[in-house]
Order: sequence, then C-alpha cells, then structure tokens
Amino acid sequence: MFNKFIPFFITLSLVFNTSAESLYANNYYNETFLGEQPLPQYYGPYSPDYSFNSSTGKIKFEDDRYYEDYLPKLIEEEVFNLSKMWKVDFPVKSNCPDFYLNENIEYIRYLYRLITISYLFESMKESHALMYEIDGNEKLCSINWKDTLGQCRPKSLEMKKFVKRAKTRYLKDWNPGEMSKLNSSERETWLENFKNLTPRGVAKTRTYDRLISKGLETKNFTLEKTHSSIASICKDDRDLMIKLCSENDDVYGLSQIPKVIELLYESNAANVINTGGHGLSCLKRYASLFSTKERVYPDLEIIFSLVSRQLEASNSRYVQGDLFLPGALKEFDDRGLGDFLFVEKKPEPKPEPKPAPIIIVKPKPKPKPKPKPVVVAKPKPAPKPVELPKPVVIKVSAFEQAVKKLSEQKLSTSPVNMAVMKTDFSFSEQMVEALKEPLKDYQTREALSDMKKYDGLGQRTEPMRLIFLKYLIENNLHQGLYNIVSIVGDKFWLLNDIDAKTEPVYAEIVNNESTKYKWQINILDFHQKK
Repeated sequence: MFNKFIPFFITLSLVFNTSAESLYANNYYNETFLGEQPLPQYYGPYSPDYSFNSSTGKIKFEDDRYYEDYLPKLIEEEVFNLSKMWKVDFPVKSNCPDFYLNENIEYIRYLYRLITISYLFESMKESHALMYEIDGNEKLCSINWKDTLGQCRPKSLEMKKFVKRAKTRYLKDWNPGEMSKLNSSERETWLENFKNLTPRGVAKTRTYDRLISKGLETKNFTLEKTHSSIASICKDDRDLMIKLCSENDDVYGLSQIPKVIELLYESNAANVINTGGHGLSCLKRYASLFSTKERVYPDLEIIFSLVSRQLEASNSRYVQGDLFLPGALKEFDDRGLGDFLFVEKKPEPKPEPKPAPIIIVKPKPKPKPKPKPVVVAKPKPAPKPVELPKPVVIKVSAFEQAVKKLSEQKLSTSPVNMAVMKTDFSFSEQMVEALKEPLKDYQTREALSDMKKYDGLGQRTEPMRLIFLKYLIENNLHQGLYNIVSIVGDKFWLLNDIDAKTEPVYAEIVNNESTKYKWQINILDFHQKK
C-alpha cells in the first residue's frame, strides 16, 4: 500500500522544495522577503517580532504564532504542520509553483504597469474632451506626446520597447474632430444638470467626486471650480503615468482591483505567462504576495471600473485600452516577429543646409608689358561631340507599379506582375533558414485566429505585411496561404514593407483556374474602401 503513495510524495517534494539551492534559484524570494515590510499595529504581552509568509504574503506576530502552536506542541506537532501545509501552502504553490512565478515575475509586474498606463490614458482623453467641451483651458489637461509619454525615462527593455512603439500609434484612433464646444447658455444648462443628476462617464464622475471631496456642496459648483478640478485630476494622472513608464512607482499587483487580473488574462500577453497553464493563478498569487508592498492609489479603482465598462459597452477592439497593444508584443518578439506585426515609422531625414561659399575678391596684378606675338594661323580643331549624362532610371517595384496603374487609370482591379515581383526582393538561403522556424507557428489557423481577434490582423489599422505574404508564396507554403484566406479572408489591407511604405492598400490574393492555380496578388480600389 505504501507504494501507492510514492508518486504522491514525490509530487509534494517537487512542489515544496525548500532547499538552499531552490531558494537561491527563485528571485521572487528576494523580491518579497527583502526590504522593509509595512507592519500592522502590535498589541500583546510577548514580543513584536514577526515572520513573513512567502506563500500568502501575510505578516504574523510571534504572539499569534505562540498561541497557534501552543496546543500542537503539546500533542503532535507534525500532524498540525501537515494539516497547515495541506490547507495553506499546497493550494497556493500547486496552482502557481515557485518556478513559474520566478520565471515571469518581472514581466508580470510590467504587465500591471502597462495596463495601468493604458487605462490612465483612456481617462485622460475623456478629461481632455470634457475640459474642451465646457470651455476650459485644455492645455491644463494636455495629452500631447511631449507632455505625457514623451517624459518617460524607462529602465527595462520591455518598457523601452513600449515607449518607442507607442509613439507610432499614439492617438491614432482618436478623433478630436468629434469634440464640440458648448456656448455660454449650453454651459449653464450643463452645469445645472451636473449639479442635479448622477454623473456618467469616468471624467464627469471623478470631477464630481473631486469637488465633493473638497467639501463643496453641489449647489456651490461653478464652471471655474469644475475646470480647476479637471486640471488637478489630469495632473495626478499624468504624474502617475510618467512614474509608471519610468518605473519609479509603487504599483505591483493592484490587489484592491480584481478586474485587472481578468483584463490581463483575456489579453494576448497572457500567452507569455501561461506556461504550464499557471497564468491566471500566478497573476492572483503575485497580487496577493505583493499586497503588503504596494501603495494604494484610490483613483485607479474607479478608473478601472468605469473605463472597462465603457470599453466593453462600446464593443472596443481593445478592452485593455489603445496603449496596451504596442507594449504587449513579447510573444512575437521572442519569435522574431515583432517587426512583422508592428512596423515602426522611420524618421524622414531632414536636408542639411549647405553653407554658402565664401567669395574672396583678390586684387588683380598689374599686367606686365609683353612683346606682341607673331600671329600664325593654325587650323581649327574639329569640335568634339558633347556627351549627355545618362538618364537616371529609378526602379519601381512591381507592387507599386500595380498601385500606380490602379490610381492613374482609375481601375477597380490592378494585378501585380508576380514574376517581376520575385526579383524586387530576394530571400537569401540564410534568410529562408532563419525565418523557417519562427514563422512556422504563425501560419496555423489558431495563430491567425488569435491575431485577427486580438490584433485585428488584415484591417487597415493592422494590415498584413507584404514580406510575410511574399515569403509564403515563394517558398510554396500553400497551407499557410490557404489558412490566411480561410481565417483572415481573401481580401484584406496589405502594407508594402518591402518599399518601406507607411500607408496600406486594399488587396486580394487569388489561386484558382483563372490564375492557373498559381498565387496572384491583385490591388483593389482602396480609394473607395473606408
């Protein structure tokens, strides 16, 4: 019978390996044990000494431990220790073992920071629009890049990538033209409604609460005081955002806001931390473990509650906020595909002005008298033909020729010359070998479905890449191409990253009897496509 329990005890020993070597290997131990811990108030006759539980993140005074251990020590201490292990340690460390927590601990904190930045920005956009609407000074609630993320000083590699990529997407889907400024009578009506009605939306709700917190009664609300409160809220949000992206904050697992765990686990970034299926449990354990270290930011609770509700109600593609996606590409970066899915705009070189030449006028020397030469008539040489410079021919790729033809001739369809396109950009043997494994997984139906669902692959905001499509065609990876047609569709937005273009075009990919069962790319009338 004992043999039946051998596998069980082996499992327990793996989960609860507490040797010195194991503790050394787990960085989470140093993260949680080192540093000053915030202590609760001590009331007792014995000793204010305490111990910290690395499984639950809780602090316990020696007085409490003494009373808890008093009876077990008199009876059978090992039995009580086994019971404690089974009820406390085992549920925590079996769902999220120390190894998996240690492996992802830095990235988990980065994700908590990232989604907080994203939600702060969603709140700031609404506050900026409200300030403009009621004729306040919107500069006091600026959302310009240089006033927000342009102030970041990131330290970690992931945060540096996020700031760099976010700049290319910043305010991309936000339309300031939708904002309208109220006239004086409309502002008075707005103020009366604001006083008497329950406010809706994160900006109005926070402004209302800020005025009440200052001891004002609703009847004493004025537009000037409202402007001042909005400006104060924006400053607080901006300061916290800069602290987060500079990694000088006290945000850890936001244990007071369970909604954050749900948002992170539903994002594509969860694939990185879900090794072994422990992603959700490790997010929860991290939040619990660091709850004693983190600082509570009261405004974040209402921001996450209201902004998440608004994004879900509006059927937003990104319930994690617009800024989350540029920072959540680690899964693709690890496979060498970050540049395929997120093309960063290259800064256009500015022509440097050439200094004007300095002309120095030298005095002409006085000519010396020369004897008059005897003029001897010489035969005139035949004039040499002037060689004209050869015209510079700028090669236009087959893809761009098709785009140009469609625009100039106002066609509905313009086929790309696939034979010529093959010579526009050649994949060397080394490139094919290097791309073979990283791109293999991203040709599957599952990967394409995820990229379409979470990233909007094939839409104008996240177009398909021409290099990726050309690679599949020229290497006869037909299954990957058919998967694209099946999941994304045979028509989609396509970006010519071979020629470093920044504007996508609408295109289709065809393989049927009309193309003699060869893959053909056609440019469609993207001017009519919204």
